[in-house]
Amino acid sequence: GRAFQEFLNRLESEQVEYDLGSENILRDRARVSGANLVVGQRSYGVVVQPPGAVVGQRPPGVVVLPPGTENLDAATVKLLAAFLKGGGKVLSFVDPPRYGTGAECDWGRELAAQYQLSWLKAESKVLGSPDFEIARASTAMGKLFHQRRTLDGGQLVFLVNSSLEERAAGSLKAVGRSVTRLDPFTGNIEPYPARISGSMVESDFELPPAGSLLLLVSNTGQPAPKPAVQAAGRAVAAASEISVKRVTPNTLALDYCDLKLGAEIERGLYYYVAQEKIFKHHGLGTNPWNTAVQYKTSILDQDKFAPDSGFEATFHFEVAGLADKSTLRAVVERPQLWKVAINGRTIEPRKGEWWLDRAFAVFDIAAHVVEGPNALTLTARPMSIHAELEPVYILGEFGLVSQPAGWRITAAPALKTGAWKEQGLPMYPDAVSYSRTYQLKRGPGRFKVRLGAWHGTLAEVRVNGKPAGVIGWQPYELDITGLVADGSNRIDVVVYGSLKNLLGPHHGKISKGLVSPQSFRSAPAQPPAGAAYDLEGYGLMDEFQVVATAGR
Repeated sequence: GRAFQEFLNRLESEQVEYDLGSENILRDRARVSGANLVVGQRSYGVVVQPPGAVVGQRPPGVVVLPPGTENLDAATVKLLAAFLKGGGKVLSFVDPPRYGTGAECDWGRELAAQYQLSWLKAESKVLGSPDFEIARASTAMGKLFHQRRTLDGGQLVFLVNSSLEERAAGSLKAVGRSVTRLDPFTGNIEPYPARISGSMVESDFELPPAGSLLLLVSNTGQPAPKPAVQAAGRAVAAASEISVKRVTPNTLALDYCDLKLGAEIERGLYYYVAQEKIFKHHGLGTNPWNTAVQYKTSILDQDKFAPDSGFEATFHFEVAGLADKSTLRAVVERPQLWKVAINGRTIEPRKGEWWLDRAFAVFDIAAHVVEGPNALTLTARPMSIHAELEPVYILGEFGLVSQPAGWRITAAPALKTGAWKEQGLPMYPDAVSYSRTYQLKRGPGRFKVRLGAWHGTLAEVRVNGKPAGVIGWQPYELDITGLVADGSNRIDVVVYGSLKNLLGPHHGKISKGLVSPQSFRSAPAQPPAGAAYDLEGYGLMDEFQVVATAGR
């Protein structure tokens, strides 16, 4: 399996066009017509020309036997024999297979010997197309792949650099007369620089890490000239200091609790462990929603618990030095399942208000929060099959400081460039705005916003309050010329984080980029220090630049 996948990756990287063939489909749907292998309505090989027509240069059909091929079904063997007899080619990356329909036989060696000029032990470069070619630049080490579609009057080519570190570059040559760039993100359509090379048109390209390019090669039109090289530009001095602020309230996730089952209290339990204990205490082997598949209403049918059943889960948080507590809110998932109390005072959700999801209710807690330790308690009585305990959340205008067990809520600090998690926002999932004012003069030149080091899912740029576009991939810059005014201009760069720092996973062995239910099952037995939580360092690390270039 690994060898086959590596072989496909090799074909992709060398720009070889192919389809995968199923022996069952070949048996039921394939036939041979001369040097053509026809599957359903798709013909692999020379297109049949009408009498008197000039035969094109398209090669005969090709069947590839990939690495690892040891056996072929009898129906495939019969098909290959007719295909080779008609002039088709077999390119084999293995010795002739020794087995037919699972039995040792000589058919492979016999066919290879009979059709020595058509049964080739080949390298993938033999599979190229005469009307299309991509030459890679030897100095660009990116992972270059492509998709190509032949259309009436041209070809559509999508180039992708799958490397996140290295650029990819080279030239594309295809039958045609002109090239057009299609921008899937903006919808812009514009001529792309190209040159004529005999019956083909040739274009150079360069893709940054994770970059892509969508080109339409047309059989008509004239190639666009290569544009003049633009000067690197100069950084414009800012007219103000940078201003940094959160877009939405700060957040704190509480994922450890004290659990009361009957008269017994266990302290400092990870919420997932508490889930398991709750369901086991009430006669279920485990959390039914986490490990089972419901057939009809088989899980719901277990919702039969005594009136005095249930549990209490208390989540603790500490407040120190927060003079204004008026913005504090709590968020609890599925509020209809619980009686919710803050420091012993029962509270009700705000009507019609939710956060992140309609099932996440918002509670006012400001009037009941005190300096020092605080407790948010969820009580389920009687027990419900739906009472799956999850973390709770605190929202508001505050900062967070790591302590030996979790986090302490403090006054919100002034923000600056750098990682949010180092500035009291370790679990903040939303956006932070970075703003400066520039004195600019419109003219024949252009203006770009250019980012230095930053980490986030996306950066949005606004000019004088108007959206200018987004920055999410290299090169980390955006043309803002059309929105620039003569005189003072306010430039905002808004960096977006993600829900990872808020929702986790925060503990255990974490594979970056891969999250599953399993990712949330492991955590320290007791609440760890806040600094031990696994968190991304989102933020704008360097101040952004506005760059002016001469010319249009």
